[in-house]
Amino acid sequence: MPDTLAAVVGNGQIADALLYDPPQVFAIGLAPVASAPFPNGNTLIVITATVACWFTVGGTAAKATAGSDYLAAGVKWKLKIPAGATLSIVADSTIGYVAIAPAVNSASPAAVSIAAPDLNVPLLDGSQLPAGWSFTRGTVGTYFDNTGTLQTAAVNVARYDYDPASLLPKGLLRESQVANQIRNNSMVGAVVGTPGTLPTNWSYLNLRGLTSSIVDTATVNGIFTIAIRFNGTPTSSGSVQIALDTSTQIAGSNGQTWTISEFLAIAAGNMSNISGVYPSYNENTAGGGFLTAHLPVPAFVAISTTLTRFNFSATNTNASTAVLWPFVNFGVTNGLPVDITLRIGMPQLELGAFASSVIATSGVAVTRQIESINFPGGGAVNPAQGTILCEFDYGPGDQSAVAQVPLILWDGTNNNRIALRADVAAFSSQVTVSTVNLAFLTMQPKPVFTGFGPHPVKIAHSYGPAGHLAAAMGVLATASVAVPSGLSAFTVGTYTGWLRRIAYWATPFTPAQLQALTIY
Repeated sequence: MPDTLAAVVGNGQIADALLYDPPQVFAIGLAPVASAPFPNGNTLIVITATVACWFTVGGTAAKATAGSDYLAAGVKWKLKIPAGATLSIVADSTIGYVAIAPAVNSASPAAVSIAAPDLNVPLLDGSQLPAGWSFTRGTVGTYFDNTGTLQTAAVNVARYDYDPASLLPKGLLRESQVANQIRNNSMVGAVVGTPGTLPTNWSYLNLRGLTSSIVDTATVNGIFTIAIRFNGTPTSSGSVQIALDTSTQIAGSNGQTWTISEFLAIAAGNMSNISGVYPSYNENTAGGGFLTAHLPVPAFVAISTTLTRFNFSATNTNASTAVLWPFVNFGVTNGLPVDITLRIGMPQLELGAFASSVIATSGVAVTRQIESINFPGGGAVNPAQGTILCEFDYGPGDQSAVAQVPLILWDGTNNNRIALRADVAAFSSQVTVSTVNLAFLTMQPKPVFTGFGPHPVKIAHSYGPAGHLAAAMGVLATASVAVPSGLSAFTVGTYTGWLRRIAYWATPFTPAQLQALTIY
């Protein structure tokens, strides 16, 4: 028998216990609604909402809060509910309905037998890659350890990253090459005092009559920071701006997408009479003349005493743009006094649609080189038939407008390969034979998650004489095309995110097995 779902509907009353096969529909509003505890372990369900919503398993769902995941309207998402856990859902901005249904009918995938993999590479526990696998990165790279402290990995050393807020493991971090164009985010040159001295290359663009003081420079959880006090009564309304480099330094051009990020916290004082604290950047001419400003709307106001990274992305729009100028900003009103000490940590301006891991700088722009992960196979792969699995954390790269490829089984070239993908709109698997893309197996539409995590996803692909079968989060797709020749090795493709597990079986799977393999 399937579990029963006792739903708390919008009026706060417990509905009658209902079998959730077939799908049941429940109202959701701006206050969280929750199920009764699921009596059986590993209950597999799919949820679909008519409006954007937030959900969590265990605890109470809340908007834009760590532990809650965002689900766009109309997108289906499958998950496994542990015994005794509840499912809590809250609408994002508009009341609507949510449908809850079994992920499969009758037989549960939990009862499907799956043999131990012939090749298993767990990447969530911090273990180094097994023998035969190679990892390269020509520069150092940063990551958060299990205490939430920023650490630096040496050249060619893999990074096993943790969420700095929840301290949950995210997996092996893999990133493409990127540079931090802000030349000094380590606070070199700062001097404590009133007014004191800002870090080298930094400046105030407009203090609006406020008094500024450098309170300290400190390393907080491994993050280089500076605390600056602003107090007094503004003589005009608008933004107080701290420029993070000079107005003619960072080259940029029209049509490019850039991301600015910085750690922010309230070190003392409060947000009284301050309309928001946020990162931004300007488009300038080659001579430093102002063209266009890019800032988040609405401005961030959720900074707290906890040092938290905020980021903002924008696309340049002015044909005359030659230089970008990054800032930290906060808004004030003429005549309304303020007193706040802002702690600013390791700002970063990079070319790309999302913030990558922090890159320390102390006088010049610094590039973190691309990371490569490969396994030559050594005869372990059956080229005629098999099953591959990639489990990864659904990070900012997966949610960008660039296709991500977390795992490829290939002949050592792009001529013959099977590629597991997070495309712009959906998860998919691509089959390429003799340079020709024969099939795209499109599966689960991609949800839109916030930066909170982890958000694990599983994609698997079986190949053999019967053709191809793929699954993402329990959703199946098939293709009757040839198997690429010479399949023998693994590599990670164009991917920015966290790998949690890679596995391989020398035999193809049934649809039920592939569903069970890819549902949490």
